[in-house]
Amino acid sequence: MNASRAGAATRGVPRRLVQLFVAMSALAVLVAGTVPSAAATVPGQSRSPAEIPQCWTSFTDLTPGPNATFGVTYRNCTDSGVWVTPYYTNDASWWVYKACKYLDPWAWDSWTVRSPSFGVNFGVATCSDQSTHGYTVFGVADPPCGTFFDPRNPGPGGYVEHRYYNCWSPADVVAAYREADGDLGVYLHDGPRRVYKTDLIIWHYYAPQQPANLLTAFAIDLP
Repeated sequence: MNASRAGAATRGVPRRLVQLFVAMSALAVLVAGTVPSAAATVPGQSRSPAEIPQCWTSFTDLTPGPNATFGVTYRNCTDSGVWVTPYYTNDASWWVYKACKYLDPWAWDSWTVRSPSFGVNFGVATCSDQSTHGYTVFGVADPPCGTFFDPRNPGPGGYVEHRYYNCWSPADVVAAYREADGDLGVYLHDGPRRVYKTDLIIWHYYAPQQPANLLTAFAIDLP
């Protein structure tokens, strides 16, 4: 498992492979998707096929420009319940919304999000129910900056100490991971931790059972 500066819980399924790219030019490159209706969390309701969103992830606006508000819908097409939340990434850092929702099998729900002013991919991440036992060390002298792990490669299911030294602006951060197929998961069970410049956040937890890269994500509010 490799360290990453910034930007997860069950084995990946196609739900997070449907992503929306927001380009700075207000054009978008994306995979096919349908325009979902209003959120519905009870799959047994009487609805026409056109009102039922497609499996996994869909968007109300397929070409959002910078700072545009649009809807993200996720439909859980499995036989197990799942906690999920939207996120976006520029492939260097990850921003996860503090908006985990539980979905029963075959149920769906929606979020209203806003695109940033720079090009990113939007997706939906799984929210882990594992505690990370985080705490803060304030005002570290000469911090090395970024994310570090002990051991560096804990292996699937291994116990790890995750350290994040903040050398930038204040932010809310969470431990996260990215699976080999690109699926993202976030450890939001304990909520994010606020970190200021030169602060150190330390988490302790078990790595996911499947191969994944551990990382640090920024936690943000819905608009």
